[in-house]
Amino acid sequence: GRVWRSLHSLAFTDRLASDASHAVVSTWRAVAPDRLTYRIRHGYEAVIIGSRRWDKRPGGRWSESPQTATLRKPVLVWQAATDAYVIGSTRTAWRISFFDPRTPAWFQITVDKRTLHTVELHMTTTAHFMHETYRAFDAAGSIAPPTSR
Repeated sequence: GRVWRSLHSLAFTDRLASDASHAVVSTWRAVAPDRLTYRIRHGYEAVIIGSRRWDKRPGGRWSESPQTATLRKPVLVWQAATDAYVIGSTRTAWRISFFDPRTPAWFQITVDKRTLHTVELHMTTTAHFMHETYRAFDAAGSIAPPTSR
């Protein structure tokens, strides 16, 4: 948690599936304290900066609107961890498994031993299978409003 809270920016790829055949893949960038952008493969994209957001549907134009929920990014995916175990180790990383009773979901994460950054996450809960890979720790660049509307 401390390492996540100390991040200024982060980029990641997310694969969210409801079963083996139905999945959505998206790319994300988060910049503290309140900037976020995402692009769904073959789908929607958005830019959120503080109290403003811009959304774009496939083939459409950017549309500006208020952002009603305050974002605080980057943020942990899990809320609590119980029954945590190191289930694997290499020279550079630990593989850790745990349960989050607040979600509720089961997690497996890969943590870089040197930086303590979470570099990969697998989450499983009811009809919800997520795989995320993290990169560009404190190097995800800036996020600005879209230039074309």
